[in-house]
Amino acid sequence: MTGIFTLDATLALVLSMLVLGSAVYLIAAPKTQSNEHLFQSAGDLLTVAEEDHLLARMVNGDGGATQKLKAAMPAQTCFELYLRNSTGGLVYSDSTSCKKTSDYVIGRRTFVTQSGFYSAEMRLWLK
Repeated sequence: MTGIFTLDATLALVLSMLVLGSAVYLIAAPKTQSNEHLFQSAGDLLTVAEEDHLLARMVNGDGGATQKLKAAMPAQTCFELYLRNSTGGLVYSDSTSCKKTSDYVIGRRTFVTQSGFYSAEMRLWLK
């Protein structure tokens, strides 16, 4: 007795359903933009700023350190930077002049200088 469900037909049917299901999933899946690269950039920029002693210079009021940080930023990237002391008081803040969007990431880093313990928070977004 032969049927229409031979091994090759069954395999083709399963494969077809798999491809069709994948296509429907890919079409219907929400299109989200990953900001993982921005989050990594914020962490990297804060790390470099600390290693180059830019954060410590900003805490001490050196505006030239801010300009050096801005020069290191990619052209399409905007930021806000907040430096806080150990009690949470704002010691320093700066930002680029571009319009802030709601799609930003926050990178944080703590650092120690001769004058105390501080935290840096950088909000980063694309133009």
